[in-house]
Amino acid sequence: MTEAVCPEGANVLVKVDSLAETTEGGIIVPEIAQQNMQSLCTTGTLVGMGPATTLAYYKDGAEIEVKREDLPLKVLYVRYSGTPVKTGDRRNQVAYRLLTERDITAFLFDDNIITPQGV
Repeated sequence: MTEAVCPEGANVLVKVDSLAETTEGGIIVPEIAQQNMQSLCTTGTLVGMGPATTLAYYKDGAEIEVKREDLPLKVLYVRYSGTPVKTGDRRNQVAYRLLTERDITAFLFDDNIITPQGV
């Protein structure tokens, strides 16, 4: 988890997936367009949990509680939810979303899942 942002209560911190700098056809996406599209991204990596967070998922018929030791975990979250947070300087910014635990809609355990990225 980043030391700069520590979620409280039932909040979680998700590092937003970065978007491609070029399209599949090789067109370079301008930086300003990347920043605008970043708000449409719906996947990220769960990197922090507040002390009152009670996230769990079902796998193979059993409920598995998410613990801090399990982080980072790939997640799908509600578009436009939470508070956007950026850390780092202008050239090396990292985008996060501070969400409530209810904004997490799924845990992603397969790297081959294709999700909408606002492009």
